[in-house]
Amino acid sequence: MSNVQLPAMTQPQRDRLAFAELRVRFIGEIRRQDLVSRFLIQSAAASRDLAIYKDLAPGNIDYDSKGKS
Repeated sequence: MSNVQLPAMTQPQRDRLAFAELRVRFIGEIRRQDLVSRFLIQSAAASRDLAIYKDLAPGNIDYDSKGKS
């Protein structure tokens, strides 16, 4: 997914990515459930958004399998 471009995304998807950025920056973690609860989306969409976020900002997040965050 390295060819992801912000202008090609829908506004709701950009909003979800901005939310992920704020959670990571100020709380220090993001969980799939955070996106599901906040935006009332399916888990698969939240997983996809987190994968896109990780692609857009490599090094900002690492997956913790124990904490699932």
